[in-house]
Amino acid sequence: MRNVLKLASCIFAISILFGCSDYSELNMQKLVNGAGIDKKDDEIYVSIVSPTLSEEKEREIIKTSGKSFFDAVRNAASISDKKLYWGHATVLVMGENLLSEMDTLLDSILRARDVYPDIALVVAKGTDAESVLNAGEGDVTESIYNMFANEENSKRFQALRIWELFREREEFGVCVIPTVSIEKGEIFLSGGAVINGGKPSGYLSGEEVLIRSLVTDKGAGGYLPMLSGEKGEVSFEILAREGKKKETETGNEISLRITLSPAEVRGEMSGEEMKKLGEKYIKEETKKLLERASRENLGDIFALGKSADYNNTEIFCEVRISDILGGEK
Repeated sequence: MRNVLKLASCIFAISILFGCSDYSELNMQKLVNGAGIDKKDDEIYVSIVSPTLSEEKEREIIKTSGKSFFDAVRNAASISDKKLYWGHATVLVMGENLLSEMDTLLDSILRARDVYPDIALVVAKGTDAESVLNAGEGDVTESIYNMFANEENSKRFQALRIWELFREREEFGVCVIPTVSIEKGEIFLSGGAVINGGKPSGYLSGEEVLIRSLVTDKGAGGYLPMLSGEKGEVSFEILAREGKKKETETGNEISLRITLSPAEVRGEMSGEEMKKLGEKYIKEETKKLLERASRENLGDIFALGKSADYNNTEIFCEVRISDILGGEK
């Protein structure tokens, strides 16, 4: 990591030395990796994470405040000895009490101009953003960014950048912002906060985010939990997913085609039994999430359409079992 930072600093320096007019002199710049945003009383507190080249610590945290995010970032100029450069910032962690003020917060962030709309948002669940940034010893924003880069391994969270948030709200009226918590002193990224019509409407667990992805996403990624059958237990890796949605005369229809590979098998189980277990689990969990979304007014989390009736949605699921070497069954 330190070598990468040194290389980035060299490239940054060269771009300035060769006449990049958009930047100040190198010795007047301080890189920003990310930030945390909290609200206490009527004040917005921002913790800005900046990498260092020091062998003793990987990052420093600059604390500032103001009446808005815009004000706080501007006020940082009186604290930092260098101009903050947000071009490399990748993650904004926000306190969960800011979810009810999403539109105001996003407007203030974009007014700051320094923050690009491709920065990813994360909600600190059960804690505040400052505590998340201080968890562990390294740069938490870098850790979260790396987790997003490898989200296909889990699918129990999904990165959401500011521009994607606007797109999803415009198309479906709802978006899901990934959540981070602190467990045993370490950060844990799983699940998501649901924003429906610009207001918070609840949380999805990591398992529910995975089930949602089976309908809304394509491609590989993620694992199903250990499932029990008559002759043993099995867990699956998801090799491929494809979900199709359509309106019917009586409501809506979801058709899923999922390819699974046994990740762990206990006992003697046939491919047919594995197939039935996978189909049963996916259908039941999808149905549960549909019912919960309707009951708790979570919004159109499956992107079925703004007029979709979640209480009258049929689910069809076809599972194919692949052992990779032996092919599909």
